[in-house]
Amino acid sequence: MAASVNKTTKNLNGTWILPRNQNKELSDSADPGLQIQDIGYFIRSIICVVPITIEVKQYEGLPKLSSTVSGLVIHIDIDQRATSVSPSEELRCLGNLPRNHSDWLFGNVKEQTCRISFEEINDEFLKSSWLVEEYGKSLIRSYTISEDKGWQVYLTAGTW
Repeated sequence: MAASVNKTTKNLNGTWILPRNQNKELSDSADPGLQIQDIGYFIRSIICVVPITIEVKQYEGLPKLSSTVSGLVIHIDIDQRATSVSPSEELRCLGNLPRNHSDWLFGNVKEQTCRISFEEINDEFLKSSWLVEEYGKSLIRSYTISEDKGWQVYLTAGTW
């Protein structure tokens, strides 16, 4: 998924299309990752062949869940749609607040999302191939755990 040069983790707003069956030399199949998360064969097959449209809205606002945080935080709301598959919505808050979420695909999960600096990445594999956007906390880290199935995901996002 290519982005224009003015897109950074400080401005992810836009509609993105993940084409399938293209750029196979740049990316591995999503199937093994979906299989580990206990997604069934039929749904995996659809997800791996149909284009996925992702609409991202990034904005500043009050936390959407009750918490001890007062003041404004950065929200990243993500709507994902694909032909023949129910849509999925993720509402992330960059305040590192624990948030429970449930959807038809992944079930019940708990996630926390925050900004980090390049120096805070503690995995050598995740440190490779980044373009440092700017100094400071320019990367986004998310930790998600499945409460139903036990899998865990560490995601680090930025420009590479």
